Amino acid sequence: KSKFKGQITNITDVNFDKDGTYNVSVDGEMTLHGVTKAISETAIITVKGNKVIIETKLKLTLADYNINFKKGKPSTNIAKIIDVTSKSEYTKED
Repeated sequence: KSKFKGQITNITDVNFDKDGTYNVSVDGEMTLHGVTKAISETAIITVKGNKVIIETKLKLTLADYNINFKKGKPSTNIAKIIDVTSKSEYTKED
């Protein structure tokens, strides 16, 4: 189980009334495997009509979250640094 809780630090740079793509900064906390770490990343917000799409890609080092594979197939088949992608789509209500 994992959980990310954060906020967009430059949300005022996004014009939700005009179609476009906006680069934003996100600060928050990622909890994975019972360990919580501060995260600062970038995300892309796309405004298109009545939809708002938020996409981001995080790089997480598994050892930072006490996830270690010492032997066997997981130790050779799973990367030590993983990519976590997120895409959320919201529809604006009138």
